[in-house]
Amino acid sequence: MFITGRGSVIGSPVSPLIKVTGNSRTFSRMHEDMDFDAGRVLAGEMTLDQCADELGTMVADVAAGTPSKPEALGHREYFVMYKHQDTPDLDRGAAVPLDPASAFRLDGEVALITGGGSGLGLGMARAMHGAGAQVVLVGRRADMIESAAEELGEGAFWEVADVTAYDSIPALIERIRERVGPISILANNAGHNFKKLAVDTSVEEFSGMLDTHVLAAHNLTRLVLPGMLEAGHGSILFTASMTSLLGMPGVIAYSAAKSAYVGMVRALSVEVAGQGVRVNAIAPGWIESPMLRKALDGDPARSSRILQRTPMARFGEAEDIGLAAVYLCSPAAKFVTGVLLPIDGGASQGF
Repeated sequence: MFITGRGSVIGSPVSPLIKVTGNSRTFSRMHEDMDFDAGRVLAGEMTLDQCADELGTMVADVAAGTPSKPEALGHREYFVMYKHQDTPDLDRGAAVPLDPASAFRLDGEVALITGGGSGLGLGMARAMHGAGAQVVLVGRRADMIESAAEELGEGAFWEVADVTAYDSIPALIERIRERVGPISILANNAGHNFKKLAVDTSVEEFSGMLDTHVLAAHNLTRLVLPGMLEAGHGSILFTASMTSLLGMPGVIAYSAAKSAYVGMVRALSVEVAGQGVRVNAIAPGWIESPMLRKALDGDPARSSRILQRTPMARFGEAEDIGLAAVYLCSPAAKFVTGVLLPIDGGASQGF
């Protein structure tokens, strides 16, 4: 059983009790959320071993059907099976089986979703929230993200921010940590698009596209990543595109930005893979959203071409992206990192 710096007790009712580590924030949160006075460790009134023994008794009581603190042991953020360390009674190399009922859950996670007020971002927020995560919707339009958070209800929060205002992002991250908790999931989803031939796309327009997608995503990632590495747990998602896989005319800047995500995912995933953080991307096909409607309204011929090249012969839904995001961030994908997952009805495989 562990108490880590992100405030989670990690262990299992059937696993050996190993050690307890933590900081003042950890012990304070245990006291507030679990009515467990772990602050005695900091006061020198109790050793870490004694703290572990008390927690072990609580776990054993629940396992035996006589919970001494059911409200504590039922707290989804604190008691989660995660990992073990070497002990004489436990083979470190042995796989710990996941419960299929909880493998796709996100209980205890805090997800920051940029562009979370509409479209694909809102689809991610709905699915992650439904899977048990607390979600923080970030966007520039207060009315939109506030309305989306209210729709989701308890466990959904919102913050107004422009991801390209790079110097303001550290304060945003700190507000979220204080208000909700340490960020364990980052969905780099904010973005925009415009159609212009390459010869008509100015350097300024191209640069603006890279600012919104590539540099903003990198800035958020580099600021959130230290907390994930300290916790030894985290998931980072990038919303890529069909233009990450296929050549399309009239979107040179967007194609460059979304293709850059593929390289970022590959590089970052191998950089942090051994430290408990996974990095993946989703490549949405043609998904019903305000952005798609803007692109296709008044152009039935283009809609027809898209459907003809999509083997499933229909547009996707934001829910499809959200459920894929839940999978990639869940324990079910614990051995998945560095992938670009197309959610496209077969469009990237069809002819």
